[in-house]
Amino acid sequence: MAAISVRDHGMNSEQFARFTAMAEKLADFDPEETLAMLERAPRTDARTREAIVAARAAHGVKRYLENDHEGAFAAWEAGIADAGDEAAPILAVRGLFHMVRGELPAALADLDRAVALIPTDADAYARRGDIYFRMNLHGEATANHRRAAQLDPENLVALAGMGRCLLFTHEHAEAIPWYSRAVKLAPAVAHLRIERALCFEETGRLDEAVADLDVAIELDPNNAESHHARGRCRSDNGSAAAIADFTRAFELEPEDPDVWIARARARLRQGDLDGAQADAQRAVELDPRSARAHFSCGLVHQCRGVLRDALSCYDAASKLAPTEEAYVMARAVVTQKLGERTHPRGGFAEIQGEGRWSGHPRARSAPRVSRR
Repeated sequence: MAAISVRDHGMNSEQFARFTAMAEKLADFDPEETLAMLERAPRTDARTREAIVAARAAHGVKRYLENDHEGAFAAWEAGIADAGDEAAPILAVRGLFHMVRGELPAALADLDRAVALIPTDADAYARRGDIYFRMNLHGEATANHRRAAQLDPENLVALAGMGRCLLFTHEHAEAIPWYSRAVKLAPAVAHLRIERALCFEETGRLDEAVADLDVAIELDPNNAESHHARGRCRSDNGSAAAIADFTRAFELEPEDPDVWIARARARLRQGDLDGAQADAQRAVELDPRSARAHFSCGLVHQCRGVLRDALSCYDAASKLAPTEEAYVMARAVVTQKLGERTHPRGGFAEIQGEGRWSGHPRARSAPRVSRR
């Protein structure tokens, strides 16, 4: 039933598993019977009031996961009205479901109310941090995750959220300790391993990145990003193992031009010019606006000694990314060689340096990470 309720929310495997587990826990829950029983108990008992609030929150969750979305929100609204100043748990739950539906302003409003009612609720701060992150308000997201971690040093959402905020602002070294604390709490969550591996990669700790990605692939063999990243992090990413990783990645995501570019570069290092040219050309077909794809085609042409075709590709790359020094340099090298009327083979090692790691699709852009 969770599959029906969340199928249009674009969730990753960990998120889907979480909602499926939630549905399984609530499978035998009878909200009407539970609430009727609790209503008979005296409300002067704080534990009874807490139980009623929890039951009302669970009532809405059960309805939502049974695909009765309208009934879910009606149940939460009634519970919030009944609970008054004790409604924070219901607001937090409703905020979560607003968030997975993409209704971020409504989610933020619910979490704001929850935090106002319980200013020491670490979970509310952490969830509000997630919402700010999805709204691309990284400063506010960081402040909320940091506050949640201060209130609860083992709050997984806060620890992962801090790592994610730092990853997106390219503070990779600072992100690693936060991810490490999160991985210690949840060693079997694949996306935490993938995101920490990206930070290891960017700081040159490639063996540690590969170790994380080995675990991530074991946990989730069908995640293309894991295979792509592991191929990039191989100490010699022209190796057969790296090419196998790139091949598996585009088997899983055949429309991702970055993977084709990565395999083109790896094949070029092996001297497989035909394979490299086919991969680079496929990347251009998939994304004609990709400067990296045109640049990769240019590298292959230059290695073949077909300098006019190389220059044409470098021209295209430079027009799409005019501030990329590697493209400007490559164009200058080929222009000079054409002017000298020489046609040397080679040149790949001379001008391949596009970003820190050759073939890295996100050398200067925000990495793709799971937004839970």
